[in-house]
Amino acid sequence: MEAIQVASVKDNFVKTLEKIRKKHGVDIIALFAIRQSLAIHVINSADNPVSFSAGTIFNLTLTPLVEEFLFNVKTFENHPQKTRFALVENVQWELYIPVVFKEFPTGFVYVASKKKRDAEKTEGIIRDLQDFLKAHGLEYYFLEYSVVLDQLLTTVAILIDRLFSRVSRYTLNHIYNVAFWAEEIGKIVGLDEKRLAKLYLAGLLHDIGKVYIDERILNKEGRLTLQEYQEMKKHVDYSYNMVKDLMIWDIEDDVALWVVQHHEKFDGSGYPFGLKEEEITPEGRILKIADTLDAMLSPRSYRNPFPLDDVIKEIERLRGKDFDPLLADLTVDLLREKKESLGLFEGRILPATLIAGEGIHEGILRKNDGYHVFISDYV
Repeated sequence: MEAIQVASVKDNFVKTLEKIRKKHGVDIIALFAIRQSLAIHVINSADNPVSFSAGTIFNLTLTPLVEEFLFNVKTFENHPQKTRFALVENVQWELYIPVVFKEFPTGFVYVASKKKRDAEKTEGIIRDLQDFLKAHGLEYYFLEYSVVLDQLLTTVAILIDRLFSRVSRYTLNHIYNVAFWAEEIGKIVGLDEKRLAKLYLAGLLHDIGKVYIDERILNKEGRLTLQEYQEMKKHVDYSYNMVKDLMIWDIEDDVALWVVQHHEKFDGSGYPFGLKEEEITPEGRILKIADTLDAMLSPRSYRNPFPLDDVIKEIERLRGKDFDPLLADLTVDLLREKKESLGLFEGRILPATLIAGEGIHEGILRKNDGYHVFISDYV
């Protein structure tokens, strides 16, 4: 199947929902994702502009009747005064249709009207919406997931900013660069849009466990002692557990697995599990090379960045040892292409930008003393 493009899916969904809405004479049809007890707005068709946008979150615990019916996978029709979830003023009738993925409710369709409706009309709109979702289930899941991922990326970026801005400037800069390189390599490998977004997120999160590592170790100039190195290695386990907690919104639950593997080596000499070759996920192998790549290309307080030619030689030397041979070859080609297109720029590769869909988070990476860091625009 060809890669699904969010913009195209969104456009098709809006047009179809518009047709269904006008056919049945309702005021709004909106799609929501469900994660735990949160409803996250995905897309809508409405008679008049609504006050909420993609990513707006509503707490379903405030509407227990709706929550009960959705999690029991039942279509629910009720008067808004009882549900208190009405999203349009003066609504007299509303409908909730659960959306199920792998036998689990992952979202719902919200329909509302300012006029009361009879049972026959209700059955017609339910049938049309269910037929539409049945025919376009994969596209719906992809669209829903992209909005949830955007929301998660924003949350993660704010969290990273608050955790690392005062602890380790290098770490803060490093995670964005690793995310950038991982995505660049992922594009060459041919990962689809959804997988790339999740890989980028894994890049942002791969070192989040370092918040539990002593700042003196994180910011030490020069080599770590054996004891300090053993302590530093614990960040992988910390990161894994933190990411699992953060990724409760992710049904597939694979980002934490990629994160815990980012220090595994192709020949089996890495940690924490000593995995080798195909035992390591493709994304884990990509993160490994992206992490090492930025470590060499970024300046430290005690050394300058490696010249690009030296970085290429080191990747070639570690081909089949630390790195997947194919990924090593593709990365070398990528670096040569970057050198050709961007110049040597004093040995530094341009740092990453925050990718969170449709450009809604542009401009929140700022340059500060030669570093590009995330400055939160949110409270």
